[in-house]
Amino acid sequence: MAPFKSSLARSATKLFGVFRDRDLSLRGFNSASRKIFFSASGGTKITSGSNVYHVFTTSGALVVSGGLSKNMEILVVGGGGGTGGTYTGGGGGGGVAHGPSVTVVPGTHTVTVGDGGTQTADNQGNANSPGGTSSIVLPAGTIRGLGGGTGTIDAYQTGPAQYNPGGSGGGNGDDNSPNAGDATQPGEPNFGIGIVHYGNPGKGPPSGNAPGADADGGGGGGAGGGGGPSHTDGRPGGVGQPFSNFPAPVIEPAIPSPVRPAWTPTVGPTGIFAGGGTGAKGPTARVPGGGGGGESPGTGGDGVNFSGGGAGGVNAGAGGSGGNGIVIIRYTTD
Repeated sequence: MAPFKSSLARSATKLFGVFRDRDLSLRGFNSASRKIFFSASGGTKITSGSNVYHVFTTSGALVVSGGLSKNMEILVVGGGGGTGGTYTGGGGGGGVAHGPSVTVVPGTHTVTVGDGGTQTADNQGNANSPGGTSSIVLPAGTIRGLGGGTGTIDAYQTGPAQYNPGGSGGGNGDDNSPNAGDATQPGEPNFGIGIVHYGNPGKGPPSGNAPGADADGGGGGGAGGGGGPSHTDGRPGGVGQPFSNFPAPVIEPAIPSPVRPAWTPTVGPTGIFAGGGTGAKGPTARVPGGGGGGESPGTGGDGVNFSGGGAGGVNAGAGGSGGNGIVIIRYTTD
């Protein structure tokens, strides 16, 4: 005789079958949906309203997880140039690369933060006196902010001036020479993703400036200040470039506390980075964007770290050091 099954048992079996089917379907949906989300880590992460920032003051990586790409605003600032010797022009501000809207895909994207150039007693600079290059590596290409050039005096009289060019060029304090460092940042590629580059040539003495060196450095990556009417005077460094979506009051929690008191006012609420250093015995106040002031007595004023500011020149004694660069990534939670 066939086993007896009540109608209640048959109904329960059907009901459990429906639940199992629905459960399998739901689990399948969840499994697929796990691949479609967005998450990012790296640097110091700051959330301000609907904006998220990843601030890199040291080298590291931006790690994007999940199956979604994201449009991000990217700011890459090279280290500022140092200054060398006596009667020197100011160091050039670090070059700036800005991507207003860059599609960043999931993966690990290496970030490098360039150091500021070191001070030197050598009137021509040395291999360590230009600023270091900052960068972020994306599939489209490596976005770079080139280090600023060295502020010098004798580089143009004794041979090739190999340390003066930079993201923004270093200044020249020699009133007998018309030359100053070239700006190399404008020659960087945009990779077809809308990267805009900012950098200016350095300044020489008023009696003989390199082409374009009369500019005050507006347009970012401030030019290094040059010499004055005589080599004991100096000209202000160029003002850095403002980026209003990176204001200091929002970013400052990511800046190490010993640097923050100098960093916040020079970057300011309009987000000014990469100011040039002032020439020897010039105005002592910093220019906006972190460039060092002129002689402060006996040594050039250092550029502000994490601004990419160039060092100030010096009338007598050792030069100054440029400020370290910075890399900042911003996106919205919308």
